[in-house]
Amino acid sequence: MASSGVVQRCLVRVPRRLVLAEAVKQLSTSPAVYSTSWSDGCFLSTVEITVRLCCHEGCSRVLKASGSHTSGVQDAEEKAAGCMIRTLRIEHGVRFDDINRSRFNKCRRNLCHETVVY
Repeated sequence: MASSGVVQRCLVRVPRRLVLAEAVKQLSTSPAVYSTSWSDGCFLSTVEITVRLCCHEGCSRVLKASGSHTSGVQDAEEKAAGCMIRTLRIEHGVRFDDINRSRFNKCRRNLCHETVVY
């Protein structure tokens, strides 16, 4: 009797809000502040952080990023956090270890052979 092999894959996704919260801690800035509004049947979230600059003592810059319209509050905050991460990456040179993609792909290659169910 022949059996078909089924590969089970486990996806672990780290929320962008947690990645941003960790980045804010590492940058020694104030915590991220989310502001969510309801408009035309959708939620839109904006995240704001204050980044200290190196040019003068006490010099800082307020960064704001908005996501896109979504059907849920958590999704809106996730999109805003993703936009802030991209802003920090592109405009301020902050480097992130992309744990959602690079580590998962490495783990998936190693685990796929072990998680075959017959």
